[in-house]
Amino acid sequence: MRTLSALVAIVLGAAALVVGIGQKTFWAPDETLTAAVPDSVTEAPLTVIEPAVDDVTDEPVEITIRSEGEFLVALGRSADVDAWVADASVNRVTGVDTEEGVMTASHEGTEETVPNPQYSDLWVARDTVDGETVYTWTEPAEGDWSLLLAADGEQAAPTDISVEYPNTATTPFALALIIIGALLVLLGLLRLIWPGQGSSKTTADQEAAEDSHASNRGVAHRVAAGAAALALTLGGTTAAHATETETSEPSASTESDGGADSSKSGDNSASPATSSSEDGSENASESAPSDADGGEAAYPVLLESQLERVLSYVERAMTTADEEQDASLLESRLGGDALMLRQLNYRQVAEDVGVELEPAISGGPIMSSAVTTSSDWPRTAIVVTQNDVENPRVLTLTQESPRAYYKLVSSVEMLPESEFPGIAADDPAVQTRTLDDGEGLKYSPEAAMDGLRRTLNNASVDEADYFAESVFVNDLQAAQTAAIEGAEDAQVNFQRWIVGDSLTALSTPDGGAIVTGAMTSAMLSKPREEGGTVSWNDEKYTALAGTDETSGSATFTYAESVALYIPPEGSDDKVRVVAGDSVLKDIKITE
Repeated sequence: MRTLSALVAIVLGAAALVVGIGQKTFWAPDETLTAAVPDSVTEAPLTVIEPAVDDVTDEPVEITIRSEGEFLVALGRSADVDAWVADASVNRVTGVDTEEGVMTASHEGTEETVPNPQYSDLWVARDTVDGETVYTWTEPAEGDWSLLLAADGEQAAPTDISVEYPNTATTPFALALIIIGALLVLLGLLRLIWPGQGSSKTTADQEAAEDSHASNRGVAHRVAAGAAALALTLGGTTAAHATETETSEPSASTESDGGADSSKSGDNSASPATSSSEDGSENASESAPSDADGGEAAYPVLLESQLERVLSYVERAMTTADEEQDASLLESRLGGDALMLRQLNYRQVAEDVGVELEPAISGGPIMSSAVTTSSDWPRTAIVVTQNDVENPRVLTLTQESPRAYYKLVSSVEMLPESEFPGIAADDPAVQTRTLDDGEGLKYSPEAAMDGLRRTLNNASVDEADYFAESVFVNDLQAAQTAAIEGAEDAQVNFQRWIVGDSLTALSTPDGGAIVTGAMTSAMLSKPREEGGTVSWNDEKYTALAGTDETSGSATFTYAESVALYIPPEGSDDKVRVVAGDSVLKDIKITE
């Protein structure tokens, strides 16, 4: 019986050891699992991978995307991606169901074809992939980010998408089986080598037996220690490590600050995070900004990399149009007052009225930039850039809708010795101001612009006290006075109108506001007496009017562009005209 029980213990122990060690080695569960989008999803021109997909693991998740032919992978803020998608037919990958081992997806929308989203200004990074790519989830700044996938807006977007994530399945009984198995084997061995109880012995025999028993106990202790060490080694752990594993808390995940490169699959599989500097990512802020009402966090609608890219596109459009002298090439990136003035410049150059072609704007370097955090459309950014030739220029960019390009709507040269507030592109304090709302400001944007209009028409109005000393105001008023005094035989009057949709206003971090806008100025000159004439001794005027005098009236129309700084309420400072231009548009003769 002793031998039989020993053999049973050894067999059971060996079986427990095999099972326990197997659970730690050849029977161990896979370290990672793969989940994929079901094949049953409906085709759509767009696919959106939402940020919850990254929640499956504490580390940046790797997403494999496959498709036949080329497709776009674009990274943008989740709200911007959703705004661009709007009512389009789209498959949304909303997360990973780890119990079922699938990526959850839903289909929505009715718009079956959309414009190609490749060159949208909303994307922080983008890449065109042929066939397959492995994208490592990255977040270039604070906030929620989503991936947009598309072919060309008409063909079906990729839905062959899978993700790898750590397998959280454990083998809780492996260590116990190893220890129990080792003890059973040890017990069986001890029973085999332990002497049985015999008949009575002599004193000498008993002493010899006791010596032998003591020796066997030493052997047993050494065998037990060796077996336990062997069991723990084969189990891939130590006692200290086992204790730590069982009692320690899982470490908290560290939120990505962005800028990490994503993985590649083959030569044709780059992700937005690995694209060129044109699509580079910005570092995240140390803390998420909040809006003024304490609601959801507010972020600038353009990162600095996006702003630089938009400016480069505007500069490129102007340069190309200049080379061709084709104003239609401007329309993709210019609008409003900036487009009108550029078209006017082309026309006057072609008519040879003594006007030179104005240089294209400089896309950089950016000296200061106010980028709104207001997420609604239209969106605005006001930027100061400078090239090596001109004074700095104040550029106003607007985006009318999510699928529209940012366009340059105002470009005004800064005045000598003027100051523009120093603002970083990622400053969360910049918001779009309502034009008739003066809360927190010395004057509302509308009131300040109207005050400037009235001051330029008449230096003695009360509103003239709104403004600090300005070379722009002084020069225009001096020119108007000279025109009146020099017209002995003519009556001269001046009028101005604010161009209705030209005003934009952004708050500044110091509590003030930057306002840009345009005015139309008209100088009406007519003879004092019937039969008299109005004349001018200026080649440009003669070329524009087609004559150097008239017995009727002459209307000289100017386009005036300005940028103002309005100080905060309670400040002792006055409104400053930081930039201003005045351009003669045309001369109309009325007989």
